[in-house]
Amino acid sequence: MVSRIVLTCLALAAGAVTAAAADWRSQALTDVKAEPKVVDAIWSQDISLWVSVADDGSDRSGFAGYLCMLVSDAGRPDSSIVIVSILDAAALARNERKELGKAECS
Repeated sequence: MVSRIVLTCLALAAGAVTAAAADWRSQALTDVKAEPKVVDAIWSQDISLWVSVADDGSDRSGFAGYLCMLVSDAGRPDSSIVIVSILDAAALARNERKELGKAECS
């Protein structure tokens, strides 16, 4: 009986952690997409946020760093690493991948 209660509590805690992770990622995606320069954004993996923008010829690593701040403000746990990749929206439309900048949020 006690082991069943313990297992139930562990399962509920794991579900809460998963829900919390989904919540901050969802909020981060909403905040990133609200930025005027952003054409679109997706989580390609749990640690990888791809953000498309128009290529103006500049290095977008600073912008990726700024987006890291938005991701952290959305509730990213200190133990979670996120890599923000800034990609050329026009290249993506041609099924190409052109990286304009990158930052590690840690």
